[in-house]
Amino acid sequence: MVVPDGDVDILSQMHINLDIRKEWDTSFRKMRVVQTFSEKEDIIHHELKMPFPLSSRDFVHCRYYLNSESHREELERLGIAVGSTKCCVILQHSTVLESCPVAKGVERAENITVSIFEEDSEDSKLVHVKTTSKTDLKGTIPSALLQTCIGIQTLKNFEAYLAAFRKNQDKWKQLLQKD
Repeated sequence: MVVPDGDVDILSQMHINLDIRKEWDTSFRKMRVVQTFSEKEDIIHHELKMPFPLSSRDFVHCRYYLNSESHREELERLGIAVGSTKCCVILQHSTVLESCPVAKGVERAENITVSIFEEDSEDSKLVHVKTTSKTDLKGTIPSALLQTCIGIQTLKNFEAYLAAFRKNQDKWKQLLQKD
């Protein structure tokens, strides 16, 4: 996705900061930080609402997020090419945590995702958002239903993400400057 008049910091924090994410992402019923290791690494637990008749899925993710302003050398050490533009990378993968047991009526799913938010090299007002994700929702799901739901839900999620960014970017910019 390319976001005209975008802001790498806000667009990435819309995923990292769960208080902000709860304002725009209605696909998750619950979201919380379970454990914080540093300013760039934590574990989160969130529950995905699934369409009827499927049961909800939950995830326990270890997240690692880096930006080119504070972590340029670390990004380069990881083999992530960082040019002269501003960028943020979010890496997350499922993990097992005894303090987050699966709730009754919920299926524990697994996921690995890499998201990159990067200013365009020729126009810093254009932000490229690239996400690669592999998800195993577990349980029995008819493939036709799964394919239909994924496409529809992804489109709705992108639309909600962009609409929330446009509506709240000034408010969130002020909030993030306080942190």
